[in-house]
Parts: sequence; structure tokens; C-alpha cells
Amino acid sequence: MAIKIGMLSSNYNTIISNPMAINALEPIIFAFTNREVQFVKPKNALEKTLLDAFYRPRVPSYVRLQLADGKLGEVILNALIQLERGISGDMQDLLESISTLRHVGLERVSQQTALWLLLSET
Repeated sequence: MAIKIGMLSSNYNTIISNPMAINALEPIIFAFTNREVQFVKPKNALEKTLLDAFYRPRVPSYVRLQLADGKLGEVILNALIQLERGISGDMQDLLESISTLRHVGLERVSQQTALWLLLSET
């Protein structure tokens, strides 16, 4: 349990370099921390959606238009609203929200969200 909690902390780089952590965590966790996705097979819809958000992102076209109009704040707020729906089970919204957050440069937020969703499942 301590390893899982540590993965959500600012010390996650130290934790993933620990051999005990590597043995204790599911392989999918490393897909969001060190890009070792080729060895990961998703076990459920959540894992597939999260992998897609990182490796086959889907940013809605309206997001690109809003960004072109300088509406970064609106894009982020809409992505967070979508994220809430995604956490409630809408995988399309989850995919688009994490893809959008990554697109606007919030990579660490996206990683932590994916890790939180995966770790809170177990």
C-alpha cells in the first residue's frame, strides 16, 4: 500500500527505480511513467482508455479551435468537467479529457490522474 501511495507523491521517480516497487506494481503503471507500453496488455476498458489517451490521444477539434482563439483556461475547465464524467464511467470523456490535458502541456497532471485511477481500482 505504501508503494501505491508513493506513486502518487512527488517521489514517484524514486519509487519506480526501486526493484521492490517494480515487483509490487502492475506493469501498466509503468506505461505512464517510463513509456514501456509495448509490453502492456490492457485488462479492462479503463486501462485501454488510459493507454489510448497517452499513446493514441484524441483531442476534440473544438479544443484546437478554442486554443487558436486563446481560450486556454476554458479548454482546461472543459477538460476537467469531461474528466469528472470520465471518472464516473464515460470512457470517451476520459479519453478526450486526458488527451486534452496532455495537449495543453499538463503531462504530470495527466500522469497522476491515470495513476490515481489505476491505483484506486486495486
